Amino acid sequence: MRSRAPSRSGRAADDVGHKRAQKTRFKRFKITPDDWRKRKKSPAYEQAVCDMIKRTSTTRAPWTLVEGEDKRFARVKVLREIVERLENQLGKG
Repeated sequence: MRSRAPSRSGRAADDVGHKRAQKTRFKRFKITPDDWRKRKKSPAYEQAVCDMIKRTSTTRAPWTLVEGEDKRFARVKVLREIVERLENQLGKG
């Protein structure tokens, strides 16, 4: 399975969620000025992650990125990836 760069649409949706939470009185305490400062650095963090994946993913030990927006989807994707790799290795043996 090929690795993909993190989705920018996820970050944009996150920004909307942060702004909405900031306006909601009972959720406002969850968003700190530090959160907004970190959001500004998000593109640099994203680039660092992409660079790390490109430099460390090999054919023998490839990265598989798992989207984490939906726990059920993420768990199913991980299980499918494990099964697929086991089947490939067992089929070669």
